[in-house]
Amino acid sequence: MRFDRDAYRELDLWIDNTELLYRRKMALGKNYAGRIEKGKYDRRKARKGIFNLVVVPAARQYDKEFGSGNKSIFDRSTREAVAKSHERQLFKGILNKEYDFATPKKYKGRRKTKVKGWNPLF
Repeated sequence: MRFDRDAYRELDLWIDNTELLYRRKMALGKNYAGRIEKGKYDRRKARKGIFNLVVVPAARQYDKEFGSGNKSIFDRSTREAVAKSHERQLFKGILNKEYDFATPKKYKGRRKTKVKGWNPLF
């Protein structure tokens, strides 16, 4: 998958530095933390959620503010790469217990080790 590295970096920074988008990403992280604890986490669905709820609105917002025409600055492969990166960040944060405050007490300590779609090298 080829993507524009400069556009990738720009969109990545835009998501992390825009309050609304960052809060959406953190809300998804809390949701995914609970799903991992229940053993119902699916990486493909998580990536799709981040793509649709965070990355696409971020690209539209960026285009609206800095775009110069009808064509989007970020092509699909760039947006998918950003979604993949953010999903990995959230997943690693969850495994490092950065989202333990978000997990309901009834699920704490019952973490399932098997996660659908998990590949440590991916």
